Amino acid sequence: MKLFYQEDRDNDFYNVCERIRGQNPGYISVSDIVKQAIYCEAESFYLSELIIARMIDKIKKGEKPTTKKEAKQELYKEIEKRFRELDQSLSSIKQGKLIDQQTAPRFYISETRATCLYYDLLKSKRKENAIRNRARVLNSFFRLQ
Repeated sequence: MKLFYQEDRDNDFYNVCERIRGQNPGYISVSDIVKQAIYCEAESFYLSELIIARMIDKIKKGEKPTTKKEAKQELYKEIEKRFRELDQSLSSIKQGKLIDQQTAPRFYISETRATCLYYDLLKSKRKENAIRNRARVLNSFFRLQ
């Protein structure tokens, strides 16, 4: 299953992690931040309506998820739960669109992957900030001359 909105998911996840870090005065480990963050509400499921519609088609056929990954199994169960709450006369694509517009109860990512992701995001954000700061220094230097 391919994430459709991976950059959005990554930015949202980073913001949640930073919010958790900011709410905890003193030291909090990345592991503890990530454990809390993955169970925070997410802006969406970060899947396209077409991918969700395909999942719904499998649910209608009674197929179970083939993945062994716990987070993906939980995602499938949540999509199935949302599907059961919808008008069954709608097409799978319309149902997929409705689910796609909803928030998700959590980030469907494993703790291990979330930890790696957060470290990667921290590294890239630091790099972006260093570049911005360097540009500011250069701009002020050239303005002085």
